[in-house]
Amino acid sequence: MALADLLPRGVVFAPRPRGFGARLLGLDPEAVRTSSGDTIVAARQERDLLRPDLTVLAADGRLLPDALAPVADPEDWGALELPEAERVPAFGATLAAVAALAGEGPVGVVLTGPGRLAADLAAAGGGEVDEELVDVCALAVCDAAKAVVQAGGEVVLEDDRAPSPDALVLWSPLLKLLAHHRRPALVVLDDGAGAEVLRDVPGVSAVVHGAAAPAWGAPWPADHGQPAFSPRIDASASPERVQELVRATAGVA
Repeated sequence: MALADLLPRGVVFAPRPRGFGARLLGLDPEAVRTSSGDTIVAARQERDLLRPDLTVLAADGRLLPDALAPVADPEDWGALELPEAERVPAFGATLAAVAALAGEGPVGVVLTGPGRLAADLAAAGGGEVDEELVDVCALAVCDAAKAVVQAGGEVVLEDDRAPSPDALVLWSPLLKLLAHHRRPALVVLDDGAGAEVLRDVPGVSAVVHGAAAPAWGAPWPADHGQPAFSPRIDASASPERVQELVRATAGVA
C-alpha cells in the first residue's frame, strides 16, 4: 500500500525518528546510518514501538546535505549533481533498507527540500543561495527521489517553508517524476505560511506543518486538523513517554 492509498483512510501517522531506534538497541546512530542491516533492525524496532502508518528512514534530514556538501563548489553550482549511491554509504544503506522493508509495509525516506538543501550547501561552502543553486538542488532531490521510488519507497520532503510560486517552477522535474510514478510526496514544513501553493499539486500527496510536525518535547495535539501527523522523535526521547504520546494520539493516527 502506498502513501496515496493511506490518506483517504484518515490521518496518516508518519513519525520521524532521529536515531531513536538505534539508541533503544544500544547502537551508535552514526554507525547505523551507513549499515543497511542495522538500519533495517532499527527501523523495525521503531515500527514495533510507534506503530506508524508510514515507517520513515533517514529522518535526521542529513542524507542529501551529507552527500552533496563534499562535491559542492560555490564557484560552479551548475556542476553539482548527486553522486552514485555506492559512493555515499548512508544513501546506499538507506536504499537497501527501503528495498528490504517495502514488502512489510509502506516505508518512506526523508529528503531535504530544494530550499533547505540550497541553504545548507551555501552555508557549508560559504556561497550564496541563488536561483541556480536552488535549481540544481531541485534536480539533485529529483535524482534522489527517483532512487527511493525505484527501491519501493515513498518520499517525505522536509523544508523550512513552501516555495514561492516562482520557485515552485524549479520543483517541476521533481513533482513530475513523483506524479508519473504515482508516488506523490508528503511535504513537511516548519512554517506553514504559503503552503497553499503546494495543495492539489500533482506530485504532492499532502502538506503538513506546525502542530502536525512538532519537535520532540513539544505537545502532541490530539486533533491537528491536517491530513498527516509527523512528529520528530529525537534519539534522547524516553521510550515510556513516546509510548504514552502514541497512545494519546491513537484515535487520530
